[in-house]
Amino acid sequence: MPMTTPTPERVRQTNTPTVLIADRNAALLEAVSGHLRTRGVAVETAASGVECLRKLRSWDGGIAVLDLDLPWGGGDGVLAVLREEPDLAPFGAVLATSNDSPHPERLTRPVVGLLERPYTPEALFDAVCRALDGETRQRVRAPACER
Repeated sequence: MPMTTPTPERVRQTNTPTVLIADRNAALLEAVSGHLRTRGVAVETAASGVECLRKLRSWDGGIAVLDLDLPWGGGDGVLAVLREEPDLAPFGAVLATSNDSPHPERLTRPVVGLLERPYTPEALFDAVCRALDGETRQRVRAPACER
């Protein structure tokens, strides 16, 4: 099966970006992905850095929410790949971290937001909407975020 590279143009065709949530906590993944889906957001999930990269290479593009402590590759490993291949997450990444002061290099593109762990489903929804608001204003709609 050929790999597809997401592009902003492909995301424009679907009219709304997908959110890929990569987190080591299965219960949290289930809760937050279910909450986002009830709010009308398209969601993919991954439980490891390897699974996250596999999904990033095969999705239609959107925004990634990364747990920095992902097993098998970690959030920093995924960020390194996103910096080399920015089209994998054309709308950037929101970092989920329990660290109060992330390293400054983590706060550069593709990082478009920070989310402190533990977070609630609504806090994740708000962080994604804030990030998408800045990124999609001229490119695509984020209907679930419209209030």
